Amino acid sequence: NRKGVVWNFLDGAVKTGRALLDGEGAQERDFLHVDDAVSAVRAALPQEACGTLTLNIATGQKTSLAELAALLSRALGRPIAAEASGRPEQPPRRIWLDPLAAARTLDWSASISLPEGLQQTAAWRLSLPNE
Repeated sequence: NRKGVVWNFLDGAVKTGRALLDGEGAQERDFLHVDDAVSAVRAALPQEACGTLTLNIATGQKTSLAELAALLSRALGRPIAAEASGRPEQPPRRIWLDPLAAARTLDWSASISLPEGLQQTAAWRLSLPNE
């Protein structure tokens, strides 16, 4: 049951000490904390001028999945073995967005860094029972 790469890596790390990488883990993503997504929606609500304008709500920062595993290791304060899952790399290879239009239109930008967000998410995951 796939819930997203951050959850899959974090849950695997807590339960087994491993993060399973598809391919070599070189895929790059733009990770946005949920609190930043909510703040962007709040910033957009009173913006009638936006109309049907499409804005990228993102950090504009790219992080490889292998780097994500290392950042999670630091957030958890324990080593995580980043291991090959045996599955091929899942496309697309790179996903990151340019948030400049959102910054100009909404006066919004992401405020939670990836390490900080992972620290919060790791603390939350550690508070859950281990099934």
